Amino acid sequence: MGCTFTLEKSGPVRVLRLEGADFAMPQLVEFRNVLGKLMDDDLATPLALDTTGLEFLGSCCLSGIIDYALGFRKRSATLFLIESRPDILDVFEVASLGSILPIYGSVEEAVLALGII
Repeated sequence: MGCTFTLEKSGPVRVLRLEGADFAMPQLVEFRNVLGKLMDDDLATPLALDTTGLEFLGSCCLSGIIDYALGFRKRSATLFLIESRPDILDVFEVASLGSILPIYGSVEEAVLALGII
């Protein structure tokens, strides 16, 4: 099974949940399409990318996240990651993802830290 994307609302934040066993090249194309549409539709509402439902997080997923992190930053829109698993946080640290995108353990933690109303 590949990766699926589910968009939900959690208080003042949109949450894009990434779930499944793997995030491969076909999902990267879909991921870019989904995030591109989200950027075009509503930059004012903060967006969380929740990776806690992914079993494996590899280079395809990381490259997609980095691409859109930079795009959201360029447009002054709020984008952040939700992840709490130590092994995945280690991957994020090795990739220096935290230097371009905030990472929180939950949406609630992010809302408090970022002062989102």
